[in-house]
Amino acid sequence: MATALAAAVLAVVAHQYVGSASVLAWFWLSCTGIVLGLVDVRCRRLPHAGTVAMAVGGVACLAGAAVIESAWPRLMVAMLSGVGVYLVAAAVQLLAPGHTGGGDTALYGALALYVGWFGWSGLALGLLLAVGLTGVVGVFVGIARRTAAATFPAGPSLITGAITAIVLA
Repeated sequence: MATALAAAVLAVVAHQYVGSASVLAWFWLSCTGIVLGLVDVRCRRLPHAGTVAMAVGGVACLAGAAVIESAWPRLMVAMLSGVGVYLVAAAVQLLAPGHTGGGDTALYGALALYVGWFGWSGLALGLLLAVGLTGVVGVFVGIARRTAAATFPAGPSLITGAITAIVLA
């Protein structure tokens, strides 16, 4: 199942971005995102080593794309997006510690880096889809468990929303 999911995601990303210098970033996001999503579902944890690898690999791949395509402004927006969203998510975690975990906080920043490559509108779309999909999943989990306080791994829906925004960009 995981292999089929990985193949499908990579095929869609490859089709959308073939010939683009940024394709390696989307492959890296897809691969690390699938691994992190599966770990989150099984263990209810997003290991910092995985989210850091996602972010550092993204910086490296997008920096390479910026060099090849002379897209320095895009890289700057992507970097500002990642740092800014991480800081906001960290503030939310500090103010409402039961709301999100540290792995989710780091994941928000890493995903914002990628969707930020498409500018501020890309960041807005990515956050809307990621948070919106997570909210929908939360509603269904709450209904299924018959409690509004139901917890669930948010990583898979956050990652799916961000990758969907990238494919739509």
